[in-house]
Amino acid sequence: MGRYGVDIKGSERFLNDIALEESPASLIFIDEIGKMECQFPHYVALLRKLLDSGKTVVATVSSKGAGFIAEVKGRPDCEIREVTMANREKLVEELAGWIMGHAGQMKCTPL
Repeated sequence: MGRYGVDIKGSERFLNDIALEESPASLIFIDEIGKMECQFPHYVALLRKLLDSGKTVVATVSSKGAGFIAEVKGRPDCEIREVTMANREKLVEELAGWIMGHAGQMKCTPL
């Protein structure tokens, strides 16, 4: 996509190897849900499963985009925070505080 080359088979192997949907963790971080990533049907299917799983998913999502990007941003169970130059430092603290406040309710397992 653009000037980037993407190894589709390697990306799918990686996603299968980490088996996020089978992880006992209840908190998952995703970087990122963007135009390039959404070209992979396997990736989109996995993220749909995660978003529907009851796990807490913290993700960066492209500010622009239709299809799956718009679908994620339109979910009633998603909370959207825009990252700007003015708020990015404060947002890190807010997100860390939110995670710590919910840590007792989550099971976090490193990959």
